[in-house]
Amino acid sequence: MSDRKKARESESFYSRVTGEKDMQRADKILRSMEHGLRPVTSEGLNRVRKILQRQKRRQSRLFLASCILAVLLILVLLVSLIGSVVRRTSGGSAGNASANTPGTGTESVGTVSSSSSVTPTPTAGAEPTSVLMSFAGDCILGTDENFTYDTSFNAAYDKNGAAWFFKNVGDTFAADDLTCINLECALTDRNTREDKEFAFKGNPSYTEILTDGSVEAADLANNHSHDYGDRADDDTVENLKGAGITPFGYDDVALYEVKNKNVTVGLTGIYELDDHLDCEDQIKTNIQSLKDKGADIVVCAFHWGVELSDTPDENQVTLAHFAIDNGADLVIGHHPHIIQGIESYKGKYIAYSLGNFCFGGNTSPTETDTIIFQADVTLDAGRNVTGTSIKAIPCSITSDSSTNNYQPQLLTGDSAQTTLQKLVTRSGQILTTEYYMDGVDLSQEELYDGTDGTMTPAETVLARQNGTDTSGTETTGTNTDGTGADTSGNTSGTAGTGTNG
Repeated sequence: MSDRKKARESESFYSRVTGEKDMQRADKILRSMEHGLRPVTSEGLNRVRKILQRQKRRQSRLFLASCILAVLLILVLLVSLIGSVVRRTSGGSAGNASANTPGTGTESVGTVSSSSSVTPTPTAGAEPTSVLMSFAGDCILGTDENFTYDTSFNAAYDKNGAAWFFKNVGDTFAADDLTCINLECALTDRNTREDKEFAFKGNPSYTEILTDGSVEAADLANNHSHDYGDRADDDTVENLKGAGITPFGYDDVALYEVKNKNVTVGLTGIYELDDHLDCEDQIKTNIQSLKDKGADIVVCAFHWGVELSDTPDENQVTLAHFAIDNGADLVIGHHPHIIQGIESYKGKYIAYSLGNFCFGGNTSPTETDTIIFQADVTLDAGRNVTGTSIKAIPCSITSDSSTNNYQPQLLTGDSAQTTLQKLVTRSGQILTTEYYMDGVDLSQEELYDGTDGTMTPAETVLARQNGTDTSGTETTGTNTDGTGADTSGNTSGTAGTGTNG
């Protein structure tokens, strides 16, 4: 173990209790803003605010814990005093009084040992099972007030209604146990926007789009959830909860119960864009919190990377591996607005970026390719994760080839093959980038190939890309499935209204 890791572990408990690391992080952000080393953004200020709020909660908990400890000490002294009096007045019963003193008998010790065991106890009547989860990319269910209404997301809602948006993917989401999206807007009636170029919000009733589409959870750890301020973000949380959708993100972790299978999924969303590698403590704390709360499966979602980059940067890889090393079973990424590759690390999967999905932020985004990333996680009777199989379902963010109409659809035929080949190629870029190669055995890695979601060893895929293996079918990118969605990957399209978010 490196000296840096040892130092981290020795400081971890002290930092969590006192909040020293958090306060240093807040001070670092404020100082960097003060000296012009980073721009003064609402995201940065919101991050500092959340750190200070967490510190206040931590101090309250410490005070409460101190009070409880004082009461317990008083009770122990009283019990000891009573025991002493009983022994003096009833010599024959002294042995019995001693045996019943809390914490001294073998029965009490046995009880404490059992409750603190780290070995999971099988749930009564539980049997091995599996949980199928679907993850989709960036969803802006709304618009910027400066966008033209006629081509906006709001106009599409007013014309078609809530159920129209996820009509083409709803059956896929309805067939799983949990569907989760990245919600990049506020759902609020407030009208005071942050001072930024693009700010997105939708009507609170737009939660019906998600419920009609069988979406159960939404990640809010992104750069648009606070576009209309903190109170609007609070509105979004309450509106989602009111619709039966589980929100999570930043320091707010969440549990989702798959009741018919007696499995609890833990969800945490990490915003990397401000803190970068300094968010490692938050990752570790959030994952541990979920495990302490009883999560059987832990999903760690990140908002990270560089917009329109098709390969994850070193920070993304470092944090993804760190999350898995600290107990995450699955890592999901957002923000680049295009697909990035999939990696297998220590038997756990990382989908670095899913791209856009139901995206009201742009009528002509750079790429219309996207995927629904599915993970089928198996658990034994003790609710320990024993394996995961994955599937990438190729989609387009639009059902109209001429514009983004905000209605995602499944792809078939050559269009599906083009999108999956793009995913394979970009996954290969991860494996062949030098700093990803340390300790990676290509023969053990698997990537997607083929429209049926089957898996092919990475070395075979890479051989096809390099032209040394001709067993695969050449992908032309021509759209012949009649869906009208152009997924050829052309990035030279004309500029559209809006932004990539």
